[in-house]
Amino acid sequence: MMYSFWKFGLIGAAIVATAALTASATAQITQKGKTYLFRMSYSDGASGKVEIKAQGFSGGKHYAVHTLTKFHVLSVSKGNAKIKYTTTPPVLYIEQNQMKLKDPKSTTVTLELDKYGLVVGDKKAGKAGIGSIAYPEKPLKVGDMWHGITRVPTGMSGEAEAEVLYKFAGFEKIKGTERVKIAFRLQVKGNEDLGGNGFAWLSKKDGSMVQNVTNITTKPGSSYAPMQFIISRS
Repeated sequence: MMYSFWKFGLIGAAIVATAALTASATAQITQKGKTYLFRMSYSDGASGKVEIKAQGFSGGKHYAVHTLTKFHVLSVSKGNAKIKYTTTPPVLYIEQNQMKLKDPKSTTVTLELDKYGLVVGDKKAGKAGIGSIAYPEKPLKVGDMWHGITRVPTGMSGEAEAEVLYKFAGFEKIKGTERVKIAFRLQVKGNEDLGGNGFAWLSKKDGSMVQNVTNITTKPGSSYAPMQFIISRS
C-alpha cells in the first residue's frame, strides 16, 4: 500500500527544511554582566546537517517520519546570509513498520536570514521557522521572556502563523556539557484548537543549536491531531 505524506498530518519536505534554520549558524551568546545578548553569526561556506523526526498518532496508529536536512551558507552580506537547504525524501514508519510513500522526493530551498534568525526577502519575512528561535533585540537575564512569530504545521492544510512566547530558562548540563535552555509556548493565530510548547538547547560554548523539541497540541474534540518534532544537529 502506498501512503501519502500529507495523509498523516505532516507538512511537505520543503517546509520541513526550514526546521534547520537555527542550526545553520552559530548564535553569538555574549555575556554582559548578568545579561546575555543573543545574535546569529553566519560563516560563508559553512555547512552541516540536521536530523528531523516528526511523530504522532493517526487513526489510532503511531507514525514517525524521519528526514535529514543538509545546509550550506552560500553568501554573507551585512549580517544576512543566503542559505541553501536540501532535505532528503521522508521515510515513514507506522507502528515501527516502514511504509512506501507516494512519489517521495528530496527538496531544495534557499532562504535569506538576518542576525535575529528571521527570514527576510520573501512572504515568510519576519518569522522564524519550525525549530528556530526569533532572538530579541535586547540582552536577556535568566527568566526573561519575549515574543515572536513562527510557523507551525496544520496537517493537510499546510502551515499557519503562530504567536510564540519564549523564555530564557537558564542553563542545563547534558552529558557533561553546559547548554543554554530556551522554553517556549505557541498559539496558532485564529485557531484556538492548535497550540504548542517545547524546549530548545544551544551550546553555551559556541551558541549552535543542539536540539529542539516542539509539541503541537490540540483541544479535545479537535479535528487536528497532536504531533511532535524533534530536531537534532548531527
